[in-house]
Parts: sequence; structure tokens; C-alpha cells
Amino acid sequence: GFTRVSYRDLRLRSIAAAARLQVAGVKVGDRVILSAANHPDWAIAYFGILRAGATAVPLDPGLDRAAVQTIQAASGAVAAVLDAATAEAFDTDLPTLDLHSVTADEPGATLSAPIIKGSDLASILYTSGTTGVPKGVMLSHANFCALIASVSGVFTLNEQDRLLSVLPLHHAFEFGCGLLLPLSK
Repeated sequence: GFTRVSYRDLRLRSIAAAARLQVAGVKVGDRVILSAANHPDWAIAYFGILRAGATAVPLDPGLDRAAVQTIQAASGAVAAVLDAATAEAFDTDLPTLDLHSVTADEPGATLSAPIIKGSDLASILYTSGTTGVPKGVMLSHANFCALIASVSGVFTLNEQDRLLSVLPLHHAFEFGCGLLLPLSK
């Protein structure tokens, strides 16, 4: 069904998610795997990971366990935020937080907000590995700002526009143009 999430909800729930991640032991600079079906909670969890000062490692929920283990080791991930279906499929040995629980409405713990710089690592996006072992692309907060600045002239949006996202949020194009760009406008 449809879900409505206000900008205020996005902010407050991502702060609560960051606090829950900190309580779970996630520290500044840690890498956290994020994988689930497209859902507003995916975006809330992503921003929660960043607000905790950690680095998001978005993964395709359709990956097999061997690929997940390879990426987990290469990225140095210390935790994972997964929905129930992905948690079952990945069967990772990482501490795992349920996507919908970590992004819940109720406030929970208080966030110890770190100072985040543009040069800090925001995400490691992995290739599909179709030509070999998946490779991680390290992107800073400044990289994402530059991306949005460059595509905002191509995809002009205003408050009257509506978007239909058909790609998974772990895809670089969908993440940049289907999530970050509309939020920036």
C-alpha cells in the first residue's frame, strides 16, 4: 500500500535510527550494510547510517550469500540493516538490525551527533560483479553534493512534480536521481 512520510518524519526517524545504530555499537567511520526491498524505511535507514557518522554499504537484496560474504569482508562492514526477507537470504554473521524496527517512529535513545565533513566517506557502492568480483566505489558526502548539483540542471523538478521510482534504491542512478535529487529540491 501507499505510505506518506513527511520531511519532518524523515528527519526525526533518521535521527532515531542513528541513535539506535549507536546503541547497537556502530561508531563513526564504521561501515553498515543496508539491503531491503524498496520502501521509505530504506531511505530513512540510509540517512540514519550517515547521521551516526557511519558509511552506508547498499546491497542488492537479490545477491547470493557468497557475494554478500565477499562484499562484507571487502567493505569491513560491522553491522547490517536488513528487512526480514533479505536477512533470511543473506544469512550473515554480522549483528543485524531489522529495517523497520531501526526506523520506527518512537524516539528511542538520544543521538550523540558526530561532526560530519564533506570529505567523509558516505557510501561504498558495489558493482554487480558481472565481470568478476564486485568492486566498491567509495563516495564522500561532497561527491553526492557534486552529483546533485550536476544533475539538477538536467532533471529540473519543482513541488508540482511527482516521481515514480522503478529501479531498486541500491542502484546509483535511482539513488541519485530518484531519491537525493527530489529531496534536494
